[in-house]
Order: sequence, then structure tokens, then C-alpha cells
Amino acid sequence: MQPGFDDFLDGLRGQLVRAAQAASETAPQPAARTPRAGILGRLPLRQPRTALVWAALVLLVGAATVAGVFLVAPAVRQSPSSAGNAIVPDTHISVSPYRVEPLVPAVVASPSAAPDTLEQADYLLSAVAARPASDVWAVGARVVPDETGPSGAQGHTFILRWDGAQWRETPAPDVGPLSAVAVAANGDAWALSGTSAAILRWDGGQWAAVQPELPEGGVLNGLAVIAADDVWAVGGRPDGPLLVHYDGESWKTIDAPALPDGGGTLYSVSGSSPTDVWAVGVAADGTHGLTLHWDGAAWSPVRGADVGADAATELYAVAAVSPTDAWAGGALLQRWDGTQWKAVPDRYGSISGAISAVSATDIWMRAADGRSAVHLNGETWQSVSTVDMGLAGDVNATVEAVTAAAADDVWVVGTVGQMDGGRSLPLVLHWDGIDWRVVVNSMQPAEGE
Repeated sequence: MQPGFDDFLDGLRGQLVRAAQAASETAPQPAARTPRAGILGRLPLRQPRTALVWAALVLLVGAATVAGVFLVAPAVRQSPSSAGNAIVPDTHISVSPYRVEPLVPAVVASPSAAPDTLEQADYLLSAVAARPASDVWAVGARVVPDETGPSGAQGHTFILRWDGAQWRETPAPDVGPLSAVAVAANGDAWALSGTSAAILRWDGGQWAAVQPELPEGGVLNGLAVIAADDVWAVGGRPDGPLLVHYDGESWKTIDAPALPDGGGTLYSVSGSSPTDVWAVGVAADGTHGLTLHWDGAAWSPVRGADVGADAATELYAVAAVSPTDAWAGGALLQRWDGTQWKAVPDRYGSISGAISAVSATDIWMRAADGRSAVHLNGETWQSVSTVDMGLAGDVNATVEAVTAAAADDVWVVGTVGQMDGGRSLPLVLHWDGIDWRVVVNSMQPAEGE
């Protein structure tokens, strides 16, 4: 039989078990714990014997009916490869909008961790980057209970990749939790650990760690790839903003411009070209925004939107569309028109995550509530919640980042868990221009494991 038929049988078997459960629950019987609505896990077979017999008979009839179809039709669902662990796209969200299964890492980030502790680990996806050629990276952390990571805090490097067919965990040096990721047009990818100030580079075959020489006390927060030989990372140092640049051979610290108050920290960087790069952050006073621009030769400060001296204007995200169009978000949303920054009225309040721009009229952002994204579609702003994206309302999910490779190719990542506690697991959702689909809500072991 083709792998698709095996997958179908697995799905049908699960549906029949649920049907048997429902039937058994209609008859008088002692109270028993049932799965939370909307959650389909590996259900234990605790139904009455009669219900199971009927389920088995129906399974045989259903299998015989559709066997011929699956023997001649292409597989609907790709079977995971036996090399490592695969995350299988969930094409049955109407049946299973949310599933949590045991998470078995393809690569153990910490050799000292015992398998039983890994089974209790929590997972966080904090950033995502994509290019149109079905190449998507999602990064974050694997947190093993009572274990300290390489950066001195809890958390180890965790990286997932979508190759156009499936998500898979990708081996990488453990530099601690990753907070940013960016991908170049040629497929090179870069990831940043804010806790260790280490940078990872994907050269098409493997990840390698790079430790830029930073000033004492320097930290890195944001990352942007302009080209394969033009990468920026930004952050802060005790005496002001920190800007480091990769020119294709090495990382070098670039002088920051003189600022009136002499301090501040940068949190995000984005560029539309090698001569049009923006970096934003928070000034030394902690309440006002800091905006810098690179023209290809030097960085210079640029005045932010004029909203009053007493207004909070700190900035945490920026997206450059063109030399005459850029967006910045934080305490308020601002837009660059080629001459000045102006405040953009919106009803969603602060923006706490990355901004992704497809065009001047197609912008995606993570909303400050942590459970939704904000989308500019033409001239209309829309809030898109996790329920709108296909998750059940009783699911404890968070949106950490959003990126758009194209108008019909938008990815959202975060975490998902049970409302009554328990582990946090990776969450990936996708917009194809028409519908949202829950793509990843658990990592499944490969065949044979």
C-alpha cells in the first residue's frame, strides 16, 4: 500500500475511537475523565468492549471501501522520513484543530539531559523568517526543567525548518535561546541568541556558530539580512547603541552616531537595500523612541513622529519597504514617507513583535495581546486572532512572531499548551491567501521510533 493509505487508516482509526467514546458516553456509566474539547491526542482505549467491536467492524468496512482509491491515487499526506523527526502538516483541522503529542527532539541540545527530562521540556518559537521559495525558518528555545543552558539561563537552541513539504528540527550548535532569524535571497540564514550574543549561520548544509567581538557589556537584540554579504545586528552597550555588520568575510562594529543624551538601545533593524537601512529602539530615558538610518556610508539619527514630548514613543520593531516607505512599531505605530516619520492611527495599541511588509499596503504585525496578529490589507486594518487562524477557543496559544513571504504566504509561530497547565509545544500556522491552516501543533516521531 502507499504511505497515504497508511495515514488514512491512522486518521480513520482515530475518528472511530472518538465515535465509540461518544456512543459509550450516552449510556449510563460511572463518571470518567474525558479529553478537553478540541484536543485530539493519543487517546487511551477505555471504551466498553461492545463499542470497540463495532468500531473495529466499521474500520474494516471503511478500509475495504477506500483501499482501491488509495492504491491508485497520490498520497494526500507525506510520510515522515526515517532520518530524524518530522513535523507532519495537519491537513485535517476540521477534525483535529489542536493536537499535543510527545515531543522527541531530533538532536539533543544538551548531551547531559536525560531522555526522561526531555520528555518534560517546554518549547518556544520566538521568531520566523521566510523567502518565497518554500524556505521557512522558525527559531526559539527548548527549556529542560531544572537545567541551565549555555548562556547561563534556562533554554537551549531550537530550530525548525520548512522545506515545502514538511517541518523538521535542524541540528545546530547550542548557543542558548534564539530570539531572531533572517534569511537571504540565496538561502543563507542567520539566527541570533540575545542571551549569549552569539550568531548562527546556515550555509545551505549546516549551522555554524559565530561569536562577534563586541564591546564589553554589549548585547544584541535584532538581525537583518540585506544580502548574503550584507548582514546587520543591533543592540546596546553601556554607553549607547551597538551596531555590527557582516561584509561577507567578518563581523565588525560600526560607529554609532552621536546622540543628544548619549545612550539608548536598539531592538530591531531592517533594510530595503544596502543604502537604506533602519534601526529602532529606546532612548536613554526609557520612554522615547530611538531611530537611526544607514545611507550606505554612515548611521545618522532621525527624528521620530511628533506626538508630544510627554508621549511614550519607544520602538521595538521596524520594516523597510523602500526608501520612501518604512514602518516602525512599539508604543505607537509610525510610518516613514521619504521625508519624515508620522504617527499612524490604529485601534490595536502597541506593537510588541516584528513587522513584516509585503508591500506598502500589505503589512503584518504581532499584536501586543500575544494572541493575535494585525494585518493592513489595502487601507483596512484587521485583527486576526488564533481562533480566526483555526485554533479552538479553549486552546492556550500565544502568537510570538509573524512573517509574510508573499501576500498568499504568511506564517505565524508561537506556543500552544493545555489550559490546565502542562507542557508548551511549538505552534505554526499558515495563510495561503484564502484560508488559515494549523500546520504544526506538535512534533511527531519519525516512522519506526
